[in-house]
Amino acid sequence: MGTADAQWFWRQYVGDGGITPGSLAVPFKAATLAGLAPAHVITAEVDCPRDDAEAYARRLGAAGVPVRHRRYRGMYHGFFTETDAFTKATEAVADACTSLRGVFTDGVLPA
Repeated sequence: MGTADAQWFWRQYVGDGGITPGSLAVPFKAATLAGLAPAHVITAEVDCPRDDAEAYARRLGAAGVPVRHRRYRGMYHGFFTETDAFTKATEAVADACTSLRGVFTDGVLPA
């Protein structure tokens, strides 16, 4: 993937309105993450943005935001929807559901 590809993906994400990477479109760059809702962060071992997503999870935790992070070893970007092909995808979906259930019913992320 080159620069042109990355720019195309950015436009798909934010449109052509001139939103810059330093804006609300990139929460990691916010001055503070305090006060955000609890987060369940899923990362795949073989994924270009993995390190950024894991740094975001750490930053959320440091800001006092309840965060639950799971890295799925051997998985690649987009594996989450591949439940027919990978047991780990099914596990990731179930794990995300557990987090959502905990927040929606008890107001807390499970351990």
